Amino acid sequence: MPFVDKSTLTYPATNSFPVRKWLDQKRAPTSGDFKNFQIFDIWIFEGQSAWIMIDRTATSGLWVQFSTSGTGILTITGDVGGAVGPDGANNIKLLTGASLTVTGNPGTNTLTITLDSTVPLQFNESVGSATAAANIINVVGTGGITTSGAGNTITITAGATVPTTFTEDAGSATPAANNLNVVGTANQITTSGAGSTVTISLNGKIANLYTADVGTAAPAANNLNILGAGSTSTSASGSTVTITSTGGGIAWSEITIVGPTQMVVDHGYITNNGSPVQLLLPMVAVLGSTIVIVGKGAGGWLLTQNAGQTILLGASASTVGVTGTVGSSESSACIEMVCITANTTWRIRDANGNIIVT
Repeated sequence: MPFVDKSTLTYPATNSFPVRKWLDQKRAPTSGDFKNFQIFDIWIFEGQSAWIMIDRTATSGLWVQFSTSGTGILTITGDVGGAVGPDGANNIKLLTGASLTVTGNPGTNTLTITLDSTVPLQFNESVGSATAAANIINVVGTGGITTSGAGNTITITAGATVPTTFTEDAGSATPAANNLNVVGTANQITTSGAGSTVTISLNGKIANLYTADVGTAAPAANNLNILGAGSTSTSASGSTVTITSTGGGIAWSEITIVGPTQMVVDHGYITNNGSPVQLLLPMVAVLGSTIVIVGKGAGGWLLTQNAGQTILLGASASTVGVTGTVGSSESSACIEMVCITANTTWRIRDANGNIIVT
């Protein structure tokens, strides 16, 4: 490196220091440039910058670059606390609090501030994930859930629209560990769950339809009537129904409702109502089946038919099907009829009173 110039600087007045100016056309000085140099030597990187050695040890030199304008950074001011100047080594430390790290790279003159992994940047939920925006993440409720925040605490509250107690016919149930058991009783009720649905099923071991010789019966309001007729009676005690017959021949029933009442074969019916009592022919009847109707109440009776059925009286015949009828025009009229074609055709073989065939 060529020597350019040499002069003497006096500071203070009693001390003199030589000031040498050097010229290097290739590069700026480094700490390794210390041999043959002393404090106050000036290094000129031609056309780029100027440097002055301000300290020297046995193994390195400390060079400081002259500024092209201004005075350089003398202090640094933070958010609070005022301006901070350098220490005795002309250094200002940048320190962080929890969760932040400042990393310096002298080779690139760079300070990098990094957020530690101890602060979550993403929040994963059961469905999807959330990332803070502008240092804020929203925690909101829905479907009856509300959230509130105070200090460092977020409180999640179940609203009144989410039931916490379930009341049954007897007692009540409260979920435990976010679970509510819905179970059936042995051999009677079963339950199953899929998706958001609980299905309650009646086991096939409990009959819900009862088939008789004629027609079927289904319980209503959890009750099934088992009734006797004529010389047959029924009684019940505990879990037992007893059917008792006190005589032979045709069984009889007194019908006191307007109906229509479904009739059965080989049976007698006494009608007793102020309005015409409606009686419907059996859908199934074998050849020779018998039905007897005796009027008692002021309203008399009206015999109706199913599809394909008809009733014969002498040379007259009712209209085939559901529109055909046979009725009494007086309260005491009586008939006895016999099935002459299975299921469909009946003939009145004995009649008392005025009978109307339509």
